[in-house]
Amino acid sequence: MLKGKDGKSRGAGAKAGAVVLMLFIALTFFGMFFSFSFMMVPVIESGNGELYISVSGILSVLMGLMGSVFLAYNSLYEAKDNDMLLSMPVLPSMILFSRMAGLYITTFIFEMLVLIPSAVVYFMTAGFSAISFALYFTGILILPLFSLSVAFVLGFFIALFASKIRNKSLITVTFSVAFFCVYYFSMMKIGDIVNILIYRSDIVTVFIKKWLYPFYLLGKGINGDVTSFAVFAVITFAVFGVICLILSRTFFKLATVNKGQKKLKYKEKKAKQSSAKLAYFKKELLFFKNTPVYILNCSFGSLMLLVVSIIFAVKKETLSALMIQNGFPVFSLPLIMGIALCLAASGNNLSSVSVSLEGRNIYLLHSFPGDTRDIFFGKIMLHTAVTGIPLVIGNIIVCISLEAELITALLLVVFSILFTAVLAETGLIINLLFPKMEWTNETVPVKQSLSSVLGMFSGFAYGFVLLFSGIVTAELLSMQEFLLIAVVLFSLLAVLLTRWLGTKGIKKFMQL
Repeated sequence: MLKGKDGKSRGAGAKAGAVVLMLFIALTFFGMFFSFSFMMVPVIESGNGELYISVSGILSVLMGLMGSVFLAYNSLYEAKDNDMLLSMPVLPSMILFSRMAGLYITTFIFEMLVLIPSAVVYFMTAGFSAISFALYFTGILILPLFSLSVAFVLGFFIALFASKIRNKSLITVTFSVAFFCVYYFSMMKIGDIVNILIYRSDIVTVFIKKWLYPFYLLGKGINGDVTSFAVFAVITFAVFGVICLILSRTFFKLATVNKGQKKLKYKEKKAKQSSAKLAYFKKELLFFKNTPVYILNCSFGSLMLLVVSIIFAVKKETLSALMIQNGFPVFSLPLIMGIALCLAASGNNLSSVSVSLEGRNIYLLHSFPGDTRDIFFGKIMLHTAVTGIPLVIGNIIVCISLEAELITALLLVVFSILFTAVLAETGLIINLLFPKMEWTNETVPVKQSLSSVLGMFSGFAYGFVLLFSGIVTAELLSMQEFLLIAVVLFSLLAVLLTRWLGTKGIKKFMQL
C-alpha cells in the first residue's frame, strides 16, 4: 500500500491516505472491542474480574490466530525462497526463528486490537493497581506465543495435508470458509454469549478452568495472584518451546517434500476439439479453481446465496411473518426474497478483476489468433456460472417454499440469469477502464485495485436500484408486471454493454 507499481515509494499524499485507511480499520476494531468490553462490565462489578480477563485473553488469542494461522503455513512451508535458504549454510532453526519473529509481530498487532480496549475498561471499572498493570502488560507480550503455538500446529497439519493432495487451494478455501462460518455464527449469538457470561459466570468459570486452564490462570494472575500468572507464563513458554523444537526437526522435511504427489499414469486418448469460447471458459475456470484468494474474495457471495436460501427454506414461517409485520404484502414475498438474493449475488466481483489477473501475461492473449470477444466470453461465463447457478437455485428454493405461481418462478429465474450477466459485463468493463496489470501476487488486483472495489459497488448499486424501484412501484404494478419490465430493461442493458465490449472494449484490451 505504500509502494507504487514500479516498487518505488509512493508520494506523500498516497502514503498519508494509506496510513489514514489503516488507522480507520484499527479504530473500527477498537470500537467493536470497546463495545464488547463495556458489555462485560457487570462481570467485573460482580467481583469476577478474573473471568473478564480470561475471556479477553481467549478472544485475543482467537483474533491473533485469525491473523497468523495462514501466514504460518505460507511463510514456513510455502515460502518461495525455502529452497534457496535451505541450500545455504544456515541452520533450519535460524530460518524458523527469523520467520517466527515476523509472525510474532503480526500476531501481537492483531491481539492489541482486543487487549488494549479490554485493559482500559478493566482498569476504569476495577481501579488501577500497579501489580495488575505490570502483569497485564507482561501478559500482552506473552499471549502472542500462545496464538503462535496453535497457529504452528494448525500450519503443520495444513502443510502435512497439502503434501498429500493435488489441489492445495481446496485446503485454504475449506479452512477459511469454516472460520467465516464460526465467526458469523459467533457474531449472531454475541448477545446470548454476553448474557451467559454475566448471569452464568460460575458455570463459565468452571468450564474455562477445566478445558482452558492456562486462561483461568491468566485471569487469576492479573487479578492479583502472582503465582498463578507465573504458572501461566511457564506453561506458555514450555508449550511454545516444545512446538518450536518439533518444528525445527520437521521443517526441512515438510519444506522440501515433493509437492507433486502421485504421478498420474499416462493414458492415451483422442483430443476433442472444442470452440474457442469453451476453451477460454475452461482456462478461466482452471485459474479460478487453483487460486484461493480469487475464490474467497470474489465469490463469497455464492456461499452466502446458498446459506440465505437454506435459512429461508428452514425458517420460512418466521421470516415471512417478519416481512409481513414490516408492511410487505404476502403476494410480494417471492419478489422481495428474489431481490434480496440479487443483493447477495452482488458481493461477487470475479469479472471486475479477471483482466488484471492476466498480469504481465496479457501479451499471450494479444498474440492468440481469433476474436477478442471469445476472451471476453470466457471471463463473463466464469462470473455467470459461479454466481448465476447458486442465484437460480436460491430463487427456485424461494419459489417452492412460498408456493409461487409458475409464471412468477420462471420470470424470477430468467431475471436472475440476466442480472448476473449484466453484473459480469459491467465488472469486465470496469476492469478494462481501470486495470492493474503490475503485480507480484494475485492479492494485489483482487484486494487492492480500484476495479475490484468499483465492481462490487456497481453490483450493490444495481441491487439497491432494483429494491427501490420495487418499493416505489409496489402499488402501481403487480409482481409479474414488475418482473417482466425488469427482464426487458436488463435485456436492453445487456445488449448495450455487449456492444461496448465488442467495439471500445476490444480497443481498450489491445492497448493493455
